[in-house]
Amino acid sequence: MNRASTLARHNDTNFQSAWLKIRQLSGRARPPPDSTGGSRKSPLDFLDQVPENLIFYGIIGTNGAIFLMWFLAKKRYEVEGDSTALRFMYQNFTGSWANFSSGRIWTLLTPMFSHSGFQHILFNMFTFYFLGRSVLTILGTRRFLSLYIGGGLVSSLGSMFWNNSVKGRDPSSLGASGAVFATCSFLACVAPWMTFSIYGIIPVPAFIFTSGVFAFDLYSAMTDKRQGTDTAGHVAGMLAGIGYFLLKRFGL
Repeated sequence: MNRASTLARHNDTNFQSAWLKIRQLSGRARPPPDSTGGSRKSPLDFLDQVPENLIFYGIIGTNGAIFLMWFLAKKRYEVEGDSTALRFMYQNFTGSWANFSSGRIWTLLTPMFSHSGFQHILFNMFTFYFLGRSVLTILGTRRFLSLYIGGGLVSSLGSMFWNNSVKGRDPSSLGASGAVFATCSFLACVAPWMTFSIYGIIPVPAFIFTSGVFAFDLYSAMTDKRQGTDTAGHVAGMLAGIGYFLLKRFGL
């Protein structure tokens, strides 16, 4: 799921407005009462007690650890000709219909933490670093994990369906792009005029940037213009972020 990453930079007025709006949408500002007059409870509420830094750097660290596993597996194959470790990585840390239909259902989730190339992980974690922290702080750990992991899951399912059922192929897919784009599109829905700086240089309103990326990736997925990139996974991830925003917007 390669994508040249963007550096998100917030103008103070837009940021404060977005902060309040997301807190209201997420329920962190004023939890809605339930029928008994108390606050709504979830069995996952304990996640909000987990330090945000642990979640934030834990995601980055997990991606880094799995990247190291890829690096060592490839080196072992190059030096010793032993493909055992590399085969293990493809079978357990990439998404494909072959893996899923073989019973490795965890490959719906593991690819969102998996990168085999340095540029790939650098771009994705660069974007996550500048976008993820703001959304994590605002949503809280439980809701952020729902958005991030849910976006990655929808990305995996969307990619698998599109490639297998529509295009009649079964490529292996990996990368955090789907989850990162879910975070990006959610933030663009909440604060459409917030400034995203492409490569930290070119300022673009969030909704224009996200709409442009969505249109480009949708076109690429339909025309196979970028076969080395899982554009269908990107599109599915962005749709997941929009869907999560709508769920919060209408209190579902």
